[in-house]
Amino acid sequence: MSFKPDSSSIKVDGTTCLLMHLKLMEMLSFTHVTIKSPRTGRVIVVRNVRDALTMLTQYWSRRRGEKHRIACDACRNALEEKLSAEDARAAFVAASLEAGIDVSERTGSQLGTTLGASTDQPGKPANTI
Repeated sequence: MSFKPDSSSIKVDGTTCLLMHLKLMEMLSFTHVTIKSPRTGRVIVVRNVRDALTMLTQYWSRRRGEKHRIACDACRNALEEKLSAEDARAAFVAASLEAGIDVSERTGSQLGTTLGASTDQPGKPANTI
């Protein structure tokens, strides 16, 4: 599924830009994954490719194996529309399990915090999960 603006989209107001942004976010969203940090016990809900890549590159522990590299590549490829968001999600789950991070793939209740929220210090994300 690809969203490419036509020539009329480029010339219009902020409404079209907003619609394009929302469509892109929809394309990058996936069935949420809840992870729990083995170090802090913090619970985080990851709902899209961008948040998964942020977790992998900015908040990941030092336990970065082969599946971590594959997940980073998968997320980058999904952002470039070369891979589906669900495939990136699967790679993210595999990397989480490889790193010893508790993963819940259940749907329904979305317990926990979203990316960027921290139970350690409100308003400031922790350095690693």
